[in-house]
Amino acid sequence: MNKFLICEDAELLKNFPKLIKEKKSKITVISNKKSSLTNNAYIDKYLTIKSSKIASFNDLFIADKKLITKLNGWIIWGNDEIVRRVATSNLPLSEKLRILPVKKKLGLALLGSKVGQAVISSKLKINAPKTAVAKNGSELKRNSSKFRTPFIVKADKYGGGSFVKKVSTAKEKRELNIPNEWFPVVIQEFIVGEIVSVEGFFKDGTLIAWIYSFFEESLGENGPSYSRLYKSPEVLDFQVDLIRLAKECGLHGMFNCTFILKEKNII
Repeated sequence: MNKFLICEDAELLKNFPKLIKEKKSKITVISNKKSSLTNNAYIDKYLTIKSSKIASFNDLFIADKKLITKLNGWIIWGNDEIVRRVATSNLPLSEKLRILPVKKKLGLALLGSKVGQAVISSKLKINAPKTAVAKNGSELKRNSSKFRTPFIVKADKYGGGSFVKKVSTAKEKRELNIPNEWFPVVIQEFIVGEIVSVEGFFKDGTLIAWIYSFFEESLGENGPSYSRLYKSPEVLDFQVDLIRLAKECGLHGMFNCTFILKEKNII
């Protein structure tokens, strides 16, 4: 099987080709002119997209229709941003569903978007904290009035937890000031509990396998984890939500899903 790794910044993925290398497979990396994968011994082909101040890597990738038609195999996306850009691009729907890790139109809204995840969770009645979406400051003020403190405000952006604000007191709620570039945002009830990560593998809308872990060390309060404790879960109620999401959104690939364990209940 041909494998394509698409990433602008390959630093965090420099060891990934070694993990996915197989005797009968070929790995193609699509990245910048110079990256941590440029001379990697485990890749077979390196395709360069030269970004500039005028045109970004993502813009140039989406514009290269000839290259996209050649993506036939296992496509591995390097980050949420490029997945979101492709999902919202002017590419034909058939091409999006061919190359992205969803097989249904509804699933496109789920990719790389906190707002999309909130909307779909509500639509499918997924077990989740109380959530609202605000498109601007006025909506934020109006919708946040329905939340007791503490709650969190999350931008529909990528940044490893950088665009997350916890509102803990009534004073902070009254003085809530979110930068314009954050909008739209998700307002969400703050749940006290253990953070659980479930890495799921899906195929054609079916949950095939998963691994379950607890965060032990993270980069900042809301950042990604770098130390995990893997164990067998005491309850399996999270599977119900994953199975429903997979079916309705046509999940097809690997997804990282974060839950909160509260009194042996997953939300």
